[in-house]
Amino acid sequence: MELIFDLGSEEQVHHRAIAEKEELAENLRLLYVALTRAKCRAYLVWGRFKDVETSALAYLLHAPPSNNSNNLVEALEENFKRVKNEELLFRAKSLMKKPTATVEVIKELEADGSRFSPLPEEMQIARPRSFVGRIDRQWKISSFSSLVSDRLHSEEGTDYDAVPSSGPPDPVRMLEEPTGIFAFPKGARAGTFLHDVFEHLDFYDPSVSSRQELVKGKLTQYGYDHSWLEIVCNMVDKVLRVPLDPKQPDFCFSRVRSEDRLNELEFYFPLKVLAPETVGRILGRGYLHQKVPERIERLSFSPLRGFMKGFMDMVFRFEDRYYLVDWKSNFLGASAEDYGPENLARAMEENLYTFQYTLYTLALNQYLKRRAQFYDYDRHFGGVLYMFLRGVDPEKGPEFGIHRAKPHPDLIEALTEELMGVG
Repeated sequence: MELIFDLGSEEQVHHRAIAEKEELAENLRLLYVALTRAKCRAYLVWGRFKDVETSALAYLLHAPPSNNSNNLVEALEENFKRVKNEELLFRAKSLMKKPTATVEVIKELEADGSRFSPLPEEMQIARPRSFVGRIDRQWKISSFSSLVSDRLHSEEGTDYDAVPSSGPPDPVRMLEEPTGIFAFPKGARAGTFLHDVFEHLDFYDPSVSSRQELVKGKLTQYGYDHSWLEIVCNMVDKVLRVPLDPKQPDFCFSRVRSEDRLNELEFYFPLKVLAPETVGRILGRGYLHQKVPERIERLSFSPLRGFMKGFMDMVFRFEDRYYLVDWKSNFLGASAEDYGPENLARAMEENLYTFQYTLYTLALNQYLKRRAQFYDYDRHFGGVLYMFLRGVDPEKGPEFGIHRAKPHPDLIEALTEELMGVG
C-alpha cells in the first residue's frame, strides 16, 4: 500500500475516485460492525437525509445496476437521486422476505402512554442538598514550574531571551548574526530536543558514529533539518570534554558511565507548608544572593501544603560524590563570552533557578539519605551543575556555560525542617 497526497497532479481526479472508494469500503466495514455487535436488538434509521446517497447502506440497497463509470461513488450518487421514496421503503422491506431475516421495518412510530409515564408525586426527585462542607484549597501537589508559572507577570519589559548586559549595549555586537549552536532555534521544542539527546547519549562511548546516529535520529524526531547535525554534535563534544570542576581538569562527563547516572529522576516529598515569605525568609539567611528572597516574595502563589514533585534532568556519581545536573538551552548571547559567570548568575536569578535547584537538592538529599550507605551531605554531595549548553566551550575555559553551586548544609537542614517537618 502506498500513501499518496495529491496536491494537483494530472491524476488528481483518478486519485480522488480511489480515495472515495476506499472511504466507502471503510464505511461498509463500520456498518457491519454496528449491526452485528448488538446483543438483543439494533435500530437503524434510514431515509433521505444529508449525504445518504454516498452512504454504505445506499450502496448495499441501491447500488447502480451497472457501473461503467470510473468513479463508483459518483455513479452511486447519481443513481440514488433517481430513487423514489416508495422504492426506499420497498427495498428496506425486501430484507424481510429472506428466510433467516429477523428484521422489522417500522414506517411510522407513534408515541403512546406506555412509552413514558411521569413519576408519581410521592416519588418526585427532590432538590439537591446544598454542600456545606469545606474544601481545603491549600492541599495540592505542586511543582517548581507551577509555582513560578505566573511569576512577575506584572513586571514590564521582562525578556528572558534577551542578552544580559552589565553595561551599555555594544552596537557592533548587536548587529552580529548568531552562528553555530548560537543560531540553533530557541523555545520549548529546542529545549526538549537537547534534553532528549543528553538523556539517551552514552557519555562513556567515544564512538563518533554512534553519537551522530543518535543526534540524527533526534533531529528527525523533532522536525529539525539534518544540516544541524555537525553543529549539535560539536556542541555535545564540548559538553562531554569540559572540566566540571576547574580544580579537576580530568573530571568531565566523558568519564561518567551509564550505570553511574540516573536520567529524569522523579521525586515527591511532603510539604508541611510553603509560602513565598517562608521560603524568602529561609533563603535570606545569608547563604544565597540577596536579590533571591526579594524575587521569591514577589511570587504570586498562595500558601500551600501537600506534596512537591519534580524531575531532575540527571543525577550522577563520580568518585563517591553525587551531582545534580540540569540542562539549559537558554539563549544568552551569540558568543561564549555571553555565558560567563556574571551573565549566568543573572540568568539564574531572573529565572529563579536558584529556588529550583534548592528544592531539587532538598529532594535529592532525602533520597540519598535512604539509598546511599553512610551518606553525609558535606562529603558525598558534590553540588549542582546548571549546563547552559550553548555557551559551553573548553577552549574558552571551564567557567563558561556552567553554573556551579552547593547549598549550605544548614540551609538544607532548615528547609527540611521548615517545609517537610523532618528534623
